[in-house]
Amino acid sequence: NQSPAITDANAPFDDPDTDAILRSSDNVDFRVFRHFLSYASPVLRTVFALPQVSQGDNSNETKDGLPIIQVSEESKTLGRLL
Repeated sequence: NQSPAITDANAPFDDPDTDAILRSSDNVDFRVFRHFLSYASPVLRTVFALPQVSQGDNSNETKDGLPIIQVSEESKTLGRLL
């Protein structure tokens, strides 16, 4: 049972100047600004406040130097929520 390939969301969630990535359950990456999400979600505010992992530790996934936060929603739902 293979996971679908990881793809990037369409605009406006493809901005290279963002500072985090939300990955949907169907492996679509949404580039987002942590600051905006922190205002909208106390849960994400807590996630963003956690200590960042050091460069040598690969327990947290990154892409293009940005932290990836896996969420349980599918891309269609996540796109609507954002």
